[in-house]
Amino acid sequence: MNFELNGARLREARRYRHMTVADLAEKASVTKQMISRYERGNATPGLDVFQKIIQALKFPLDYFITKDKLEFQDGGTFFRSRLTATQSEKEPSETYKRATAIVRDYFGEYVDFPELTEDQFENDTPRQAAIKLRNHWGLGEAPISNMMRLLEAHGMVVAVVDSKSKKIDAHSGFYTVDGRSYYIVLVDKVSNSFYRQQFTQAHELGHRVIHANVLNPQELDADEYRQMEKEADQFAAEFLLPAQAFEKTLGTDKLDLKHFLYLKNYWHVAIAAMVYRARDLGLVSADDYLKLQKKSVTDNGEKSNLLT
Repeated sequence: MNFELNGARLREARRYRHMTVADLAEKASVTKQMISRYERGNATPGLDVFQKIIQALKFPLDYFITKDKLEFQDGGTFFRSRLTATQSEKEPSETYKRATAIVRDYFGEYVDFPELTEDQFENDTPRQAAIKLRNHWGLGEAPISNMMRLLEAHGMVVAVVDSKSKKIDAHSGFYTVDGRSYYIVLVDKVSNSFYRQQFTQAHELGHRVIHANVLNPQELDADEYRQMEKEADQFAAEFLLPAQAFEKTLGTDKLDLKHFLYLKNYWHVAIAAMVYRARDLGLVSADDYLKLQKKSVTDNGEKSNLLT
């Protein structure tokens, strides 16, 4: 059997299965250098090795020997993750982003999806951008019951994936398929609380409206990356918990976690985010903030599930 291996697809399948070059080399009984050569298109495996690769990656044979018919362009990826997250932990997520864009592009032939709205506020502060976007979308200061539906209604593509990393909550960015551009938001399964996902998706929306057209996240140094993440958090806090409306609902029960539990169901935001928001707005003092943190600790020293 004569065949031409699509090295880019081999790399993509390996990353999708969360395998390193060394992992696949071991399963295919070849060296790491040979796997790298296969992926770069500088060598073609023998049939016995190819069979082992297919068995290890669990992709159909045709996937590896079919040439891409579409042109792809990745517009950069914003990761909501710890700075300690390694590149190998991020690689599977980038593959999910590409796969999601391809699926969206395919079904776009048959389904009338909402068009991606052009909402850009890169010259505003995060708070100003959140207020303007709320007004532009007609949200006023009302609670947002479902961020995922809101993003999808404005043309973004949202999916839940499993990166198998405890350090990545979500990632997002533009991806272009044959000249058709999509903004992909991928929420990781590690962010398994609905209330936590609310903030995570608002954070990614912040990247969309503040950073996506002006920054390449892969070119930022550590300090620039921290600043970018801080701005996305500031946007998310104002977008989900508008300052004046949130202060009004907080009232005088600022140190009562039971009141925060009520507000959790009203604002659809985790208690931890609301407590931090109250501190950031100066509605509670630093001492009161610490008291709330201590109240949230259970008898065995762990954080209460109420915070999520």
